[in-house]
Amino acid sequence: MDLALDALGEPTRRRILELLAAGGEQPAGAVVEALRADAQISQPAVSQHLRVLRDAGLVTVRAAGARRFYALDPAGIEAAQDWFTRLARAARETATSRAVDPAAVPADPVAVSGVPVVVPGEPVESAACDADQLGQFVQPLDALATEIARGRRARRSGPIAGPAPRPAERPGA
Repeated sequence: MDLALDALGEPTRRRILELLAAGGEQPAGAVVEALRADAQISQPAVSQHLRVLRDAGLVTVRAAGARRFYALDPAGIEAAQDWFTRLARAARETATSRAVDPAAVPADPVAVSGVPVVVPGEPVESAACDADQLGQFVQPLDALATEIARGRRARRSGPIAGPAPRPAERPGA
């Protein structure tokens, strides 16, 4: 499941899955051309994305001569869907068990505790939850997601050779 979720974390791979869902089995060349209509991407890059999706169990490949035909793998898609369904069910159950009865909230909860209280179904008027203030965190979090993905990729591919060691300086030179 981790490979499937890692694969789904890349927007290009999600787009490939959408293309295959809309058009059924397609040759690699057709996938490349469809992706090139959206953005500049090379054929080797698309092949790499298709390989990651295949390794994750989300697509299948069928060889016909020199051509490769790709299609969604129903088993892989259903496994990911089952995982998301379980997650959504748990989230609903947790949200239901945490629901606050609006009648149980004091008239001025801030005066009672000094902390703003969020009541489900009511608008949040706290300056601490202002979307403009949260906007400053969007870009750093995108960068964090990229670094996490790079770390996972590095762990899967094994140790990376670092720069060559510098030759020792000769004394007296």
